[in-house]
Amino acid sequence: MTVAQLHIADGIATITDHHGTTHVVESVVDPVLCGPCTLVRWRRVLDTEVQHLSVKELLRKSETVTGDSHHPCHAPKPIDPRTLDAPVFPPINQWGHLPLPIRPLSPHSTSRLARQADTGLAHHRVLDVDEVVTSVAAGQAATEPAPVVARPVYDWEAANQRKIDAVQQLAPLADALDDIEARIDELVARTKGLELD
Repeated sequence: MTVAQLHIADGIATITDHHGTTHVVESVVDPVLCGPCTLVRWRRVLDTEVQHLSVKELLRKSETVTGDSHHPCHAPKPIDPRTLDAPVFPPINQWGHLPLPIRPLSPHSTSRLARQADTGLAHHRVLDVDEVVTSVAAGQAATEPAPVVARPVYDWEAANQRKIDAVQQLAPLADALDDIEARIDELVARTKGLELD
């Protein structure tokens, strides 16, 4: 998906997928949790990268997003036309750099990220939305860090048990394959016997 497939205006993000289906994401009251605002901010990061400007400088100058922040999704800043061809989710290396030229995540990378998130092996932190909403509503100072919840520890014993169960489910298949191989050997022997006659 490219940035051109993402249209944001008046607090509404319209996303057109590669099938031509349109998805609408509407803004919410809290700018911290607003989907279109997040997409505007991410699009600004991509735009900065495409223009070969400093993303580090952009982030340093940006204000902390709080419940009292304005909604950039209501009137997003214009972006460079070259950014429209950039993928919305390019691969980012361990140092935070995007590839040059910017290209989308490969299917392998997307699959690996989904598998890591599914198994709990992903090395990232997850914000607990309920705690963030509660803290913003309680009027916590913007300088306090948002509460962070680590992903649960991967359960190796459960994973090993799933592997053992999978092997046991395949055991009858091994017997069936042995029968098929024996039948193939029998047919090959009969075919050789016919050739000799």
